[in-house]
Amino acid sequence: WIAWTLLCAEIPMAAGQNGTFPTIFSKLNKNGTAGIGLLVSTIIMQIAMLVVYFANNAWQAMYSVSSLVMLPAYLTTTLFLFKLCMTKKYRQYATKGIILASVSGLVGFLFCLFMFYAGGLNYVTMIPVLLSVGIPLFIWARKEQIAQGDTSPVFLTFEKWCLAILLALDVLAIALVATGTITL
Repeated sequence: WIAWTLLCAEIPMAAGQNGTFPTIFSKLNKNGTAGIGLLVSTIIMQIAMLVVYFANNAWQAMYSVSSLVMLPAYLTTTLFLFKLCMTKKYRQYATKGIILASVSGLVGFLFCLFMFYAGGLNYVTMIPVLLSVGIPLFIWARKEQIAQGDTSPVFLTFEKWCLAILLALDVLAIALVATGTITL
């Protein structure tokens, strides 16, 4: 339990140090602990626990949501691996194993699709909402980088499109829950 708690504090601290998160996350408190990361992680977990508390089957809801929210990262990673193999760019990173990497990418992608299906529409619709929680942190971190001389905009054109799709999915998910079409 202690290791898990420290992990929840250390990851935001490391992200604050490399610029992925705002720099406030990189600061240590008087005890040498990543206090901000720990506080924010704790608040987010308490909100998640509160939401799950009102679900019909709290354990199943928390397990399903936790599992499904990671799937977009796995899905895109496996697709990227498969793309590397199909475009022959895999050879830039490794000299052998392209067949195994191709099969792994394809099987991983198919597994992720199956997990979305198996997770059920009730929980899958909540993925965009949970992923949107990180948008303010992204904007904050980008504005810090711009203040330090980075000339990139807060959102690149592709990122604007992704943000628009994510926000549209958020509206859809919230509407489905509000109308009772989807229940948690």
